[in-house]
Amino acid sequence: MKILGVDHGTRYAGWAVVSLEGDAMVFEGHGLLDMTGFTHPEVLRVLKNRAGRLIDQWNPDVVALEKPMAMRSGKVARLLIEMYAACEIAALERHKAIMPVTPQLAKLYAAGHGAADKEDVALALQAKYGLDYDEIAVPLYYKTGKRKGEVRERLWDVSDACALCVAAVELIKAQVQVEVGQA
Repeated sequence: MKILGVDHGTRYAGWAVVSLEGDAMVFEGHGLLDMTGFTHPEVLRVLKNRAGRLIDQWNPDVVALEKPMAMRSGKVARLLIEMYAACEIAALERHKAIMPVTPQLAKLYAAGHGAADKEDVALALQAKYGLDYDEIAVPLYYKTGKRKGEVRERLWDVSDACALCVAAVELIKAQVQVEVGQA
């Protein structure tokens, strides 16, 4: 079974692909979609098309998407729900199963507790699966001044997408165990 996780955002979207080989989970790929050059509503089309290309490329059985939850403002909520819908439509057009995963479940399965911060999630993924920290916690550097070349901030979207995949795998395993127990 193959799972594509997409952590959708309005400027960047992280993605990750895992496959289940027996009981082992293998990360096959991950990356960051940069949509900073697009404004609303064009960014919706861009994300839908890019998510569609990822689905076409990796042919997952399941697309795990971060379920929009409580947010800072109504405007942010609306935008993130629209971004979620763009990814959802890309999956539906390709007849792929969709698994909404809450951020708390992604953190719980990836880092061991649902209130983990983003750095804790990335560090746990690095430790458990050998993922490169700078690839899943993408550094943005200062470009000028005394701090040129130092990390200004990190983008956590790829790490979040990896965590979505981990959570989806665990949820699928739990469902299989329930179904086997009922048989």
